Amino acid sequence: MTAYVRTKAPLQNNSNRLNDEEVKEHDIPIDIQAVLTILKRRNSELVSADLQQAKLGCAQLQGANLKRANLRQAKLMVAQLQSIKLNGKKVRKTNLEDADLRESDFSGANLTNANLARANLVGAVFERADLSKVDFSGAILDNVNFSGAILIGANLSKVKLDKTIGLTRPQIQQAQQVDVTSLPDYLK
Repeated sequence: MTAYVRTKAPLQNNSNRLNDEEVKEHDIPIDIQAVLTILKRRNSELVSADLQQAKLGCAQLQGANLKRANLRQAKLMVAQLQSIKLNGKKVRKTNLEDADLRESDFSGANLTNANLARANLVGAVFERADLSKVDFSGAILDNVNFSGAILIGANLSKVKLDKTIGLTRPQIQQAQQVDVTSLPDYLK
Protein backbone atom coordinates (compact mmCIF):
# COMPACT_ATOMS: atom_id res chain seq x y z
CA MET A 1 0.00 0.00 0.00
CA THR A 2 2.86 2.41 0.66
CA ALA A 3 4.10 1.72 -2.87
CA TYR A 4 0.72 2.97 -4.11
CA VAL A 5 1.13 6.17 -2.11
CA ARG A 6 4.70 6.70 -3.38
CA THR A 7 3.69 6.24 -7.02
CA LYS A 8 0.38 8.16 -6.90
CA ALA A 9 1.68 11.07 -4.80
CA PRO A 10 5.26 11.57 -6.01
CA LEU A 11 7.27 14.65 -5.27
CA GLN A 12 7.02 16.97 -8.28
CA ASN A 13 10.14 19.03 -7.68
CA ASN A 14 13.17 18.89 -5.42
CA SER A 15 12.41 22.11 -3.57
CA ASN A 16 12.10 21.71 0.17
CA ARG A 17 10.28 25.05 0.53
CA LEU A 18 6.59 25.80 0.28
CA ASN A 19 5.87 28.22 -2.58
CA ASP A 20 2.66 30.13 -3.29
CA GLU A 21 1.30 27.60 -5.79
CA GLU A 22 1.90 24.69 -3.41
CA VAL A 23 0.05 26.49 -0.63
CA LYS A 24 -3.04 26.38 -2.87
CA GLU A 25 -2.47 22.83 -4.08
CA HIS A 26 -1.06 21.03 -1.03
CA ASP A 27 -4.14 18.90 -0.40
CA ILE A 28 -3.61 15.26 -1.15
CA PRO A 29 -6.11 13.30 -3.24
CA ILE A 30 -8.89 11.46 -1.41
CA ASP A 31 -7.60 8.03 -2.48
CA ILE A 32 -4.16 8.76 -0.99
CA GLN A 33 -5.69 9.92 2.31
CA ALA A 34 -7.89 6.80 2.35
CA VAL A 35 -4.83 4.55 1.97
CA LEU A 36 -3.00 6.49 4.69
CA THR A 37 -6.01 6.13 7.00
CA ILE A 38 -6.11 2.37 6.44
CA LEU A 39 -2.37 2.11 7.04
CA LYS A 40 -2.68 4.17 10.21
CA ARG A 41 -5.44 1.89 11.52
CA ARG A 42 -3.19 -1.09 10.84
CA ASN A 43 -0.44 0.80 12.70
CA SER A 44 2.17 -1.91 12.05
CA GLU A 45 2.06 -1.19 8.31
CA LEU A 46 3.35 2.34 8.87
CA VAL A 47 6.29 1.05 10.90
CA SER A 48 9.16 0.97 8.39
CA ALA A 49 6.86 2.34 5.64
CA ASP A 50 8.65 3.66 2.55
CA LEU A 51 7.12 7.04 1.77
CA GLN A 52 10.30 8.55 0.35
CA GLN A 53 9.61 11.64 -1.79
CA ALA A 54 5.83 11.30 -1.39
CA LYS A 55 3.77 14.50 -1.56
CA LEU A 56 1.44 14.25 1.42
CA GLY A 57 0.45 17.82 2.23
CA CYS A 58 -2.53 18.03 4.61
CA ALA A 59 -2.27 14.30 5.41
CA GLN A 60 -4.11 13.29 8.58
CA LEU A 61 -1.96 10.82 10.47
CA GLN A 62 -2.59 11.77 14.10
CA GLY A 63 -1.10 9.20 16.48
CA ALA A 64 0.52 7.17 13.70
CA ASN A 65 3.52 4.99 14.49
CA LEU A 66 6.04 5.92 11.81
CA LYS A 67 8.94 4.26 13.61
CA ARG A 68 11.74 3.54 11.14
CA ALA A 69 9.63 4.93 8.26
CA ASN A 70 11.46 6.32 5.25
CA LEU A 71 10.18 9.85 4.85
CA ARG A 72 13.32 11.18 3.20
CA GLN A 73 12.41 14.22 1.10
CA ALA A 74 8.67 13.69 1.67
CA LYS A 75 6.46 16.77 1.68
CA LEU A 76 4.06 16.86 4.62
CA MET A 77 3.26 20.57 4.70
CA VAL A 78 0.27 21.53 6.82
CA ALA A 79 -0.16 17.86 7.78
CA GLN A 80 -1.98 16.82 10.95
CA LEU A 81 0.60 14.65 12.71
CA GLN A 82 -0.14 15.13 16.39
CA SER A 83 1.31 12.49 18.73
CA ILE A 84 3.17 10.57 16.01
CA LYS A 85 6.18 8.39 16.75
CA LEU A 86 8.87 9.08 14.18
CA ASN A 87 12.28 7.99 15.36
CA GLY A 88 13.81 6.54 12.23
CA LYS A 89 17.00 7.45 10.50
CA LYS A 90 15.38 8.20 7.13
CA VAL A 91 13.70 11.53 7.76
CA ARG A 92 16.33 13.82 6.28
CA LYS A 93 15.17 16.71 4.09
CA THR A 94 11.52 16.09 4.98
CA ASN A 95 9.29 19.13 4.59
CA LEU A 96 7.05 19.50 7.65
CA GLU A 97 6.48 23.21 7.17
CA ASP A 98 3.36 24.47 9.00
CA ALA A 99 2.59 20.90 10.19
CA ASP A 100 0.85 20.19 13.49
CA LEU A 101 3.28 17.96 15.37
CA ARG A 102 2.14 18.53 18.95
CA GLU A 103 3.21 15.85 21.45
CA SER A 104 5.13 13.92 18.76
CA ASP A 105 8.15 11.75 19.55
CA PHE A 106 11.25 12.21 17.38
CA SER A 107 13.67 10.55 19.84
CA GLY A 108 16.82 9.46 18.02
CA ALA A 109 15.51 10.56 14.61
CA ASN A 110 17.79 11.97 11.92
CA LEU A 111 16.02 15.10 10.70
CA THR A 112 19.08 16.69 9.07
CA ASN A 113 18.04 19.51 6.69
CA ALA A 114 14.33 19.04 7.50
CA ASN A 115 11.99 22.01 7.22
CA LEU A 116 9.96 22.57 10.40
CA ALA A 117 9.33 26.27 9.78
CA ARG A 118 6.20 27.51 11.55
CA ALA A 119 5.37 23.97 12.74
CA ASN A 120 3.43 23.53 15.98
CA LEU A 121 5.82 21.43 18.07
CA VAL A 122 4.32 22.00 21.53
CA GLY A 123 5.37 19.12 23.79
CA ALA A 124 7.41 17.34 21.10
CA VAL A 125 10.39 15.20 22.11
CA PHE A 126 13.69 15.44 20.21
CA GLU A 127 15.89 13.53 22.68
CA ARG A 128 19.16 12.46 21.01
CA ALA A 129 17.78 13.52 17.60
CA ASP A 130 20.08 14.85 14.87
CA LEU A 131 18.61 18.25 14.07
CA SER A 132 21.58 19.53 12.08
CA LYS A 133 20.57 22.33 9.72
CA VAL A 134 16.87 21.95 10.56
CA ASP A 135 14.81 25.08 9.87
CA PHE A 136 12.78 25.81 13.01
CA SER A 137 12.12 29.46 12.04
CA GLY A 138 8.81 30.63 13.44
CA ALA A 139 8.01 27.23 15.00
CA ILE A 140 6.15 26.95 18.31
CA LEU A 141 8.56 25.26 20.72
CA ASP A 142 6.77 25.38 24.09
CA ASN A 143 7.72 22.38 26.29
CA VAL A 144 9.84 20.85 23.51
CA ASN A 145 12.49 18.47 24.88
CA PHE A 146 15.91 18.96 23.23
CA SER A 147 17.89 16.75 25.69
CA GLY A 148 20.97 15.41 23.92
CA ALA A 149 19.83 16.70 20.50
CA ILE A 150 22.35 17.84 17.89
CA LEU A 151 21.52 21.37 16.72
CA ILE A 152 24.55 22.13 14.53
CA GLY A 153 23.55 24.82 12.05
CA ALA A 154 19.85 24.70 13.04
CA ASN A 155 17.88 27.84 12.24
CA LEU A 156 16.30 29.04 15.49
CA SER A 157 15.20 32.46 14.25
CA LYS A 158 11.83 33.86 15.25
CA VAL A 159 11.31 31.22 17.96
CA LYS A 160 10.87 31.49 21.69
CA LEU A 161 13.17 29.12 23.54
CA ASP A 162 12.26 30.15 27.09
CA LYS A 163 9.87 27.21 27.61
CA THR A 164 12.05 24.49 26.08
CA ILE A 165 13.40 21.55 28.07
CA GLY A 166 16.95 20.17 28.14
CA LEU A 167 18.49 22.90 26.00
CA THR A 168 22.18 23.53 26.78
CA ARG A 169 24.60 26.36 26.11
CA PRO A 170 26.70 24.20 23.68
CA GLN A 171 23.56 23.39 21.67
CA ILE A 172 22.73 27.10 21.40
CA GLN A 173 26.30 27.89 20.36
CA GLN A 174 26.13 25.30 17.57
CA ALA A 175 22.82 26.58 16.21
CA GLN A 176 22.49 29.55 13.86
CA GLN A 177 20.31 32.64 14.03
CA VAL A 178 19.34 32.29 17.69
CA ASP A 179 17.44 35.08 19.40
CA VAL A 180 19.32 35.08 22.71
CA THR A 181 16.66 37.21 24.39
CA SER A 182 14.26 34.27 24.33
CA LEU A 183 16.50 31.72 26.09
CA PRO A 184 15.38 29.81 29.18
CA ASP A 185 16.34 31.59 32.43
CA TYR A 186 18.96 28.95 33.27
CA LEU A 187 20.87 29.85 30.07
CA LYS A 188 20.83 33.65 30.45
